[in-house]
Amino acid sequence: MATRAQRKWKDSGSKGKRQRNIDCDDSPLTILRLDLNTITEQIKILECELDADPCLCTEGTATILSLVEALKQELKGIRLRIRQLKTSQTALNT
Repeated sequence: MATRAQRKWKDSGSKGKRQRNIDCDDSPLTILRLDLNTITEQIKILECELDADPCLCTEGTATILSLVEALKQELKGIRLRIRQLKTSQTALNT
C-alpha cells in the first residue's frame, strides 16, 4: 500500500530528476586538487630551504632548483588535467 507522500508524488505529474552521485563524480577532481596543493607546498618548502641556508653548496642549490622545476612541470600537468575534468563534467551535466 502506498503512503500518502508516494501517492502525491505519483499523482502530481511532475518528473523526478536523477540525483548526481557527488562523491563519485568529484572524487578525481578532489584528488587532483589535493595533489596540486601538496606540490605547491613542496615547492614553497624547497624555496624556503634555499633562502634559509645561504651556505648551501652549488650542487645542493642545483639539486633543489631541479626539484622545484620538476614539481612545477608536474603542477602544470595537474592543472591541465583539472581543466579537462571540469570540461568533461560540464559536458556531461548539460
